Amino acid sequence: MIPVFTTCTVTHEGDIGAGGVWQYCVEHFRPKKKFPELLCVYSNLYYACPFCNTTKNETWPSDKHIEQGFYFVDPCKEDLYVNHTEEQDDGRLTHKTNAGLYTIEHLLLNRRFFRKMRQNRREAQAKIAELLSLLTSLKQPSSINADSINTIEEQIVLLEQRYLNPLVPYEMEDQH
Repeated sequence: MIPVFTTCTVTHEGDIGAGGVWQYCVEHFRPKKKFPELLCVYSNLYYACPFCNTTKNETWPSDKHIEQGFYFVDPCKEDLYVNHTEEQDDGRLTHKTNAGLYTIEHLLLNRRFFRKMRQNRREAQAKIAELLSLLTSLKQPSSINADSINTIEEQIVLLEQRYLNPLVPYEMEDQH
């Protein structure tokens, strides 16, 4: 079975939010020119937003950089956001490791677009948590209000689709 991706493997930005599926790319994690033997190797091909793909392009750290821990975090092997970076309140990423620093700087992960995307995602997650709490209290036997419950459930679905799990175009057509 071939997995279907709808988000950039690096930024987790949904393909709808970054120009649509037609703008997304197959990223050769290890660059084609330096690693021609990996040109068509599936484990080297990642789904990437146009920002990451064009910014990284053929960039690869030197052997000396790799020895010092400066390398691109491989998103299929390590979690950039848990192990290598920390998200600040303003959406900016700070590094915990040399690999985190290298990845942030070379992919320009602190540009305004990505900071705003991370802030929106965090706000959506907070709103979903708030709505789920409200929904739980409304479902208590003492305060049944079907209209309020339906409205809250619809808001949660919309927030999840927009910020956490965006639909691809053919999925949107199926809903109509």
